Amino acid sequence: MNVHISGSYKMITWMIGFFTLGIGAIGMWWSTRCWPQHLDAQGMTLRNGKRVAWSELTDIKRVTVVNQHGGGRITGRLQLHFGKIVARIVPQSLAEGHAVIDYISQCIGQEVDAG
Repeated sequence: MNVHISGSYKMITWMIGFFTLGIGAIGMWWSTRCWPQHLDAQGMTLRNGKRVAWSELTDIKRVTVVNQHGGGRITGRLQLHFGKIVARIVPQSLAEGHAVIDYISQCIGQEVDAG
């Protein structure tokens, strides 16, 4: 399964890049380097080119980002730890976000969800 970044995330990246003279866009691009680019039955390839196998998975964490003032949920992500390598899956920022989460659940044999 090839994983694509959503159009809305790309639009936000361009807008932030425009208002920050490119610095914000570089930061957003850099943060996507630990996102998956390709998933298969053996593991995943991250956008930074690193390949990890499902058998190397050491920890699964759900991360929820909340509003400091109201306490409401803003966004969430799933962090998969493969030793020192951390893969971040942000379903809202991926074109196939929920399909990616479902596929990962199938591959590792355990139900997972973003925070």
